[in-house]
Amino acid sequence: MSPLSTRTPTSSSSPRADRRSRPRKRIATSATLIAVGRAIDAVAVDVSIGGAKVVTPAPLAVGSQVSVVVIVEGEIVDAVATVIWSAPHGGTHHAAGLAFEQIEHEARVHLARFCGVAAS
Repeated sequence: MSPLSTRTPTSSSSPRADRRSRPRKRIATSATLIAVGRAIDAVAVDVSIGGAKVVTPAPLAVGSQVSVVVIVEGEIVDAVATVIWSAPHGGTHHAAGLAFEQIEHEARVHLARFCGVAAS
């Protein structure tokens, strides 16, 4: 399935749903996603050490993998993430929940400091 197609959000009984219990911090910063070799401009609206919520111009396919680059307080956070849920947002855009699968230790520590939690 293409990362730009749409599916409904996963239910709260999903094994990944518990990742949302990590403290999230609101943010409004530009992000770039790479999906199927294509760059997608996005806005990160919240982050945690486990993932991020992004708003994109097109829907992302649940279950697809994307690379994400976002600048948080002047530091580049670069990760590989899985799209956990995707839904319409604000009429012309789409929101998606990303779970970080691969992230450098330094980026994880920076996100932990930003969110006010201990890095695991």
